[in-house]
Amino acid sequence: MSQGPDLAYLIAVGHRRYRMAARAAVESLLGPGGFDGDVVLFSDRPMRVPEGVRLVTVSDPVMLAQPKRLKFQIGRYVDLAGYRHVMFFDADLVSRGPVLERVAEPLAEGALICTDDIEQTVDQGLCCRCLSEEELKIHGGSSLGVNSGFFAARGELIQDYLSTWEALVDACSDRPGPGFDQPGLNAAMLRAELPVCVVRGLMWFPRRDPDQRLCLSDAPLVHFHGAGRRWGRTFRMRAFARQLA
Repeated sequence: MSQGPDLAYLIAVGHRRYRMAARAAVESLLGPGGFDGDVVLFSDRPMRVPEGVRLVTVSDPVMLAQPKRLKFQIGRYVDLAGYRHVMFFDADLVSRGPVLERVAEPLAEGALICTDDIEQTVDQGLCCRCLSEEELKIHGGSSLGVNSGFFAARGELIQDYLSTWEALVDACSDRPGPGFDQPGLNAAMLRAELPVCVVRGLMWFPRRDPDQRLCLSDAPLVHFHGAGRRWGRTFRMRAFARQLA
C-alpha cells in the first residue's frame, strides 16, 4: 500500500448550482470532515476554490457530454497510484465527520468501499438498469443496493476498479431506465466483478429520510440529492454546511 497522502475528488460541470454545491462540499470536507489530504475538483470553467484545492478545468467535449465519466477517468489527470486512499464525493455531499477512519479495515483489505442507498434493494431507485431479469428475480427485494455518490479504495487499486466499472456501464448503455454509473456499480457488486464492501448508514438524505431512521445517527455524509438541479436545494445545502463550520 502506498504511504502517500489521501486524495478526494469531486465533479462540478454544468450549471452554476453545481459549482456552488461543490464549493460547500469541499469546505465541509476540509472542515468538519477533517480531511487533510489532496482535493481535486473537476469543472468546465474557472471557479473560486478553497486554498490548496486543485481545480482542473476540463475542455474535452467527450467528457463534458457525459461529465460523470470523470469518475472513471480521473487517472487521465491524476496519478492515483501515488495516493494511499482515493475517495470520490458527489458535489451535493456535505461532510459532517471523517469517513476514512470508519472504513479503515476493509480499505486495508483492498475493498471498494460504498454505502447503501437508504436501505433500498437493487431493484429500486437507480440501481437496476444493468441487471438481467434473472438477477432481479434472485436479488430483488433482498440484496442491498449501493449509492455511487461516495466510494473509496486504495490508490494503487482504484483505477482498475474504475475501468471495470466503466466497461460494465458501457456494456449496458443501450438499456432503458434511469441512472448512469450507479446501475453498473450495483451489477458489478452482485456479479463479484468488483470487491464492493457496503458500509451501511454512512449517508443521510434529509428530504427522503427526515427522521434520520435509515442511517447512522452520526452519519458522516449528508446527501442533498439534486442540489445541482434546483436552487432551493443548493441553498439548503449551503446553509446546512455553514451551520457545521
